[in-house]
Amino acid sequence: ADLLGAHALGLRLVVCRTGSPRVAGDYPDPAQPWDVDSVRLIAALRGLNEGLDWRGVATRERTHFVIGGSISTAAVDVGREVDRAEAKAHAGAHFLVTDAIYDADRASQLLAALPLRGIDVPVIASIAPFESFRTLERMRHEVPEMSMPADQMGGRRRIGVAPGEAVEACLRVVEKLRGLISGVLVQIPRESQQPAVELVRRLADLTSHA
Repeated sequence: ADLLGAHALGLRLVVCRTGSPRVAGDYPDPAQPWDVDSVRLIAALRGLNEGLDWRGVATRERTHFVIGGSISTAAVDVGREVDRAEAKAHAGAHFLVTDAIYDADRASQLLAALPLRGIDVPVIASIAPFESFRTLERMRHEVPEMSMPADQMGGRRRIGVAPGEAVEACLRVVEKLRGLISGVLVQIPRESQQPAVELVRRLADLTSHA
């Protein structure tokens, strides 16, 4: 109902995520808060686009959602993550969007495996030019499976004396992944929008000279 209402208001682009598993104290696998995971949600949206609700009953009108799925380039189990990506593509995802990428080498291993499995949907790489070392350190410890090379973390400690290093680091990631991705999503840091503005400008320059 929420998605149909959003569609009526003009929303078309939807990225489906299952979310991180909930952990309750000493119980690592409590009852999860969702009834539908991202693969089933993608399939449901595809059905609405084809004029069918989640039960297979015909609807009066078709929707026109552009359906995205998420993929974690920092996943410990690469095979399982590729399996999930394949399931999302088969369910009807039009594109995949990654987590924020800091470790380009690790990300490239997973992204290179996608076409080998016949997964040919576009992949959008997320990058985030966070300049605060404290923010990155918190993310590294609190975001599940987030990967950041130690040398990059060391570089972030020197951000205060090297303005723009966060932007340069993101550009290096994009350069390494250029042949494996179809686009870039820039996450804007809360503490300052200027790095994101500069990053978008530099990315536009790269595109114009490609």
